[in-house]
Amino acid sequence: MAQLKLVTRPFHAFPYRKWNPVLRTLCDEYRANSPSPHIYLADFLEDDTARMIARDFPSPAAPGWTYYKHQNENKLGMTQRSMFPGVLGKVVDELNSPNL
Repeated sequence: MAQLKLVTRPFHAFPYRKWNPVLRTLCDEYRANSPSPHIYLADFLEDDTARMIARDFPSPAAPGWTYYKHQNENKLGMTQRSMFPGVLGKVVDELNSPNL
């Protein structure tokens, strides 16, 4: 009897099929914008991925946050990658990988 082999695809947070065909145009747009190079990418992530990140994003009361408070800033930062939950960690890893 033949066995079924489960094939799992690697997780990709970034929708490469959507963005790869327009990279040259986006690059040119980025460089041409003023007063400094910038670009806005609507729907940067797939809706499901963005929803999972929003659902799992650590609250300000969660452990691992560093608080920055100064006259010019009042923010939180989390530098320990191991503290990033599920999909958020995978997205951060992918966006910091050489694949992009």
